[in-house]
Amino acid sequence: GPRFGGGAAAQATYLRALCLEALGDNTGARAAFERYLSVPGRPQREAAQRRLEQLSRLPRPKETSP
Repeated sequence: GPRFGGGAAAQATYLRALCLEALGDNTGARAAFERYLSVPGRPQREAAQRRLEQLSRLPRPKETSP
């Protein structure tokens, strides 16, 4: 049967990161890519690492005070 928390969860985290990036949520995308990469041996590791490196080069949004 399916292994919950295994490959499917990892794939969901990777796809979530891509979606967040596409929506312009670079901070959320960075966090999701970092979470994906926190476990060794992920199948999309190289692609995730490249995306994370590209996101890391972008300026982080400034904190706005009310």
